[in-house]
Amino acid sequence: MHNSAAHPFGRNGWVAAAPVICLILAMMPRSMSVVAPLFMLAALVAGNCGLIANPVSIQAPAEPLGWIRPPGELAFWSLALLALWALMSAAWSPVPAAGAPKALYLGLLVALLYAAVRLPLAVDDGVRDSAARVFVTTMCLLGILLAVEVATGEVVNRWILTHFEFLRPNTPKHIHVADGVVVGRTEAELNRRIALLSVLFWPAITMANFWLASERQRMRVSDAAAIGTASNGVSDLLRRPLLMAGGIGAILAIAASGHQSSQTALVVGIVVFALARLMPRVAILAVGTAWLTATLLIVPLALVAYKSGLHESPWLFHSARHRIVIWHETAKLVPNAPLLGIGADATPAVTRNLEAASPAQQSREFAISTGRHAHNFFLQIWFELGGVGAALMLVTGLLTLAAIWMLPAAVRAMATAHFAAMATLLASSYGVWQMWLQATLAASAFVMILGLSYYHAPSPDHAPGRWR
Repeated sequence: MHNSAAHPFGRNGWVAAAPVICLILAMMPRSMSVVAPLFMLAALVAGNCGLIANPVSIQAPAEPLGWIRPPGELAFWSLALLALWALMSAAWSPVPAAGAPKALYLGLLVALLYAAVRLPLAVDDGVRDSAARVFVTTMCLLGILLAVEVATGEVVNRWILTHFEFLRPNTPKHIHVADGVVVGRTEAELNRRIALLSVLFWPAITMANFWLASERQRMRVSDAAAIGTASNGVSDLLRRPLLMAGGIGAILAIAASGHQSSQTALVVGIVVFALARLMPRVAILAVGTAWLTATLLIVPLALVAYKSGLHESPWLFHSARHRIVIWHETAKLVPNAPLLGIGADATPAVTRNLEAASPAQQSREFAISTGRHAHNFFLQIWFELGGVGAALMLVTGLLTLAAIWMLPAAVRAMATAHFAAMATLLASSYGVWQMWLQATLAASAFVMILGLSYYHAPSPDHAPGRWR
């Protein structure tokens, strides 16, 4: 076995450090649209060139990363078909140039992710431990940083933008400058960073769990001299305080932010995790039923929510009431193209055409309009890609849940919580075709599958695929 202590980051140090690439630009989430595919491409090229393989350490035939079994394999193909359908929708879209590049980008991410997770699980223990350690350490620092940013009105980000003007956003409405000093920002960019933290939250938990377990195992089998160097970069005295500070910081950053979608996703993820630990079958069935319901019934549910007056309910926060109005206006238009949809990313053009023909009415709080996008993943797919797109999305989600059920019991709860949290976040926030979000989700999936692949020895008491 490769001696990790002799090489703090393994013989292939880039493997350990690579996840950091997806995090160092957390101050600028939109950069993820470039960083994430390059990260997966680098992993793919290195794997094919044998750079991350250590044949000496392989005790058994190598398995694909995350053991891509039939449900997971089919989920990838279903998602690829969804990207292909989105590309085809440019043929009847009012703005073909808007949706085609986004669909191609989604297809690229799916192809890179699939190729990357098919890499043989031939990385030695030292590199795997280092990858988990560096990723978790960086995530902890990110959680602490964002907690400081939320508490201080983005003091770090404002200092950076003041001294490095080329990093300032192109749209001045998101930034307030006085005498050359950035004195304030709108919540939009901070909310993007909070969303990025939410997307990477459960992959970080999975990696942290492996990191702690591997360190405990090493300490049990190592002699007293080896124990002193077991941590390789983060000492035993600092590891647990760092994990605690990072975890608390991340939770506080999300909870104290103004991004209610991330807050809801955090709560849903924790509840599903607890349920999956206690009753895994019930948790999978509950999440699957929610996915099925949201996909098939989102249009009538959006209409009913508006007609019942929820958009005027004082107990709902402002953005939720506004979402209900947007969902209603979007759902009303779905029957105009129920099978094919209007075309990928065509909502802004349709909205402009509708408002040109008849200016949007104004309620007491907001304009009665579809807006730039539906702010709901399920509804946007129905509106833009029609029943065909919704069917592909439904199948992709159910196959993913089937693949999650086949995981070892030790990690099934974390994977289920991650799926539920991501579905919740997408159901009430950003648009499907925002490339930074697509890239962040792809990077999150890669890191999650990498983390899950560390648990390639299922417990004999809870074999994957056995219902209980």
